[in-house]
Amino acid sequence: MNKSDNYVKEKVKNAAYNNLKKLVFNEGGVIYGGYVRDEYISEYYKKKYNENTKNLKKDPNFDKDQFWNTSFDPETAYRTLLPQNIDISFENIEVTHRFINKLLIHEYFNKCMTVTFLPPPYMPQIKIIKKLKISLIIDNIPFIYKGEIIDIFINITLPVKDGLTPPFYNVDMLCNAFIMTKEGKKLSNNTGTFIDKYSEYERNIISTKIIKDMLEFKTYLCLNPSFYAKKYCISYNNQCMNLIKKMHKKNFPWTILNMPFDTHIINVSKDINCCICYNILEKNERICNTVYSDKNNKYKSPPIHYDCMMNYLISQINDVSKLYNLYQHIDVDRFILNNKESLVFKCPYRNLVDFTKCRDKIKIAYKD
Repeated sequence: MNKSDNYVKEKVKNAAYNNLKKLVFNEGGVIYGGYVRDEYISEYYKKKYNENTKNLKKDPNFDKDQFWNTSFDPETAYRTLLPQNIDISFENIEVTHRFINKLLIHEYFNKCMTVTFLPPPYMPQIKIIKKLKISLIIDNIPFIYKGEIIDIFINITLPVKDGLTPPFYNVDMLCNAFIMTKEGKKLSNNTGTFIDKYSEYERNIISTKIIKDMLEFKTYLCLNPSFYAKKYCISYNNQCMNLIKKMHKKNFPWTILNMPFDTHIINVSKDINCCICYNILEKNERICNTVYSDKNNKYKSPPIHYDCMMNYLISQINDVSKLYNLYQHIDVDRFILNNKESLVFKCPYRNLVDFTKCRDKIKIAYKD
C-alpha cells in the first residue's frame, strides 16, 4: 500500500511544531536558534503568498495544500521553510524534566526517545544537552499498513547557571540571535556580541537590519572566540567551517557576509577560468579572491567561483580533525603559530583562510 494522499508531510510537521511551542511556553521555556530564524522567514513569505493568491482562494475548489507546493507561486517558495529541529531552554532541570514527562503522556508525542550529552569544551556555559526524538506515526491501519513515521527532533539545553537564557553569550551566527517566548520573538541580550550592550532603542534598529538580511538568506558568523581557549585557532576555524557547510548545503543556501576573503557578484563575464572547475567566470556569478600578505604588501589571488571555493574549503574539514588528532598531545595553537604552513584552511592558491578576525566586521556592517 502506498503512502496516503490525505496529508502533506510538511503540513503535519508544522502542526507538530506549533503544538510543541504551546507546551514549551506553558512551562516558561525559550525557543531559540534556527527555529526562530526560519519562522521569521516563512512568515514573511507566507504573507506575500496570501497576497498573491487571495483571488484564487475565492474559488471553493482551490486546494489549500498548494501552500506546501514550492512550484506553485515559486517566488514565495520560502513560505514552506521548516527547521530540521527545535532548540529549547528551560529555567532549570526540574522544569526540563516536567516538560519531558508531559511529552511522554501526550496523545501524539508519547513515542519519545531521550539521550543526554555533556557539552563540548567550547561550551563551558552549558551543563548538559538533552536530545529528543519524537516519532509521529501517520495513517496506521492495523494489519494492513504500518503507516509512515515523521521524526521530530528537539534539543534541550540546560545552562550552568539557572535562568541564563539563550544563546548563552555564544551565538554562532547573527541570524540565530533571536529568541521566542510566550510574549513573542525578540533579539536576545545574551548573544555574546556588542549587541548586548545596546539600549532597547538601538537593539530594535539593529533587529530590523538583521531580519532584512535573513529574508535574503544572508548572515554573519559571530562565534565568541573567548570560549575556544587553548585550542582557539584550530577548533574555532573548524567550528566556523562546520557552520558554513551546514548553511551552504541547505535546500535554500545561505551567504555568509563576513568570510575571510573578498566576494562579490560580477557584472560582466571574465575571460578567466575558475581554477577549481575550469569554467569561465560568467556574468551574475558570485566570485571570490583570497589574499596573500607579506610584511609590506597584500596580493590578491585570481578570482574563483564562490560555490567552488566553499566546496573546496568544506572538503578540508576532515583534514582539520586529522591534524588535531595528530598533534593533540601538544599545544596546538603554538604548533600552528610556529608552523604556519599547517594552519587549517587554505585556498587552491595555498593562501591561508583564517576566520579568527571575521567577527570584527559585524559592528562595521551595522554601525549606521
